[in-house]
Amino acid sequence: MKKNLLVAVGVLLCTGVFAGGIKDPVTGLAIINKTGTSTYKVFYKNSESSDVRISIIDSDNKVVFREKLSNVEGFVRPYNFSELAEGEYILQIEDNSGVRKEQVSYHSGGVKNLFNVVRLADENKYLVTAPGKENETVTVKIYNQDGQILHNESSSSNQAFARVYKLEKISGPVTFEITDSVGGRKILTF
Repeated sequence: MKKNLLVAVGVLLCTGVFAGGIKDPVTGLAIINKTGTSTYKVFYKNSESSDVRISIIDSDNKVVFREKLSNVEGFVRPYNFSELAEGEYILQIEDNSGVRKEQVSYHSGGVKNLFNVVRLADENKYLVTAPGKENETVTVKIYNQDGQILHNESSSSNQAFARVYKLEKISGPVTFEITDSVGGRKILTF
């Protein structure tokens, strides 16, 4: 199932490259980890080329890894946490459109709580994904710019969670809050 999720995210991120003439190309950041490993892949796509700075920041707000990629529109890169201590980390991506932060918990050779939201090429469509674990409930709440809830959904499954949300007639930024039944939580604004 994780392989299928990886393929789906890859296809969605490549859509902007091959679908010439798209008014609003795919943009986003996704993190995929194979259960039980310390290596994960970062999928990044922006609407235009720019310099991108990738940083891994520990819970003491200390940068433990940093690199700069010049003039890129998108990439897929592996990052290995095996030399890092267990704990909470922030993966920070800084580009011409701002700073995106993804929180991960690294424990016993694995990265957990990898919730992702990717804005799709069609206007106001977003792909939300979360890894699947046994008897886990994933809750997705979507808020408008005034903090009013637009959508609230909970789903229980033993498989990975993936949904496309079309937010018609919404102007301004939207915020996604994704939580799971084991305490994972992520908030992203587009």
